[in-house]
Amino acid sequence: MLGKKWHLSRKGFPSGKRVKWAVGVLDELTNLLENSLPRAEVDWGNKQVVYFKPAGSDTVRASVHTKRRGGIDLSLFVERGQFALGKIAGLGREREIATHSSGKELIKIRFDSAAQVTKPALKELLNEISAQL
Repeated sequence: MLGKKWHLSRKGFPSGKRVKWAVGVLDELTNLLENSLPRAEVDWGNKQVVYFKPAGSDTVRASVHTKRRGGIDLSLFVERGQFALGKIAGLGREREIATHSSGKELIKIRFDSAAQVTKPALKELLNEISAQL
């Protein structure tokens, strides 16, 4: 069965291709998410994505794509207009805010180093989102 160990491993990537992010980044990010979103249920059962949902709900509030070579992609589903791009401007290597098909906004942040994950602004953002779960 797939689980946390699978997602944290270097298995599951296309063979012969270099992974462009440091080994400890994913562990650091998932620990931060689990601590910042303590009321969320974590679904490790998918092959490439980890989902964070409010307890007893099917609504995904955050997801982490763990098997992309270019970086670890965090997606946060928030209410429209809740966060401006300036709020996330210094986070990760790449970031954007887009409209999701559900009507919510989707904050996307790509990480490739542990220094990006340990920024206080990321923890602050996650704490604001956690308050809504």
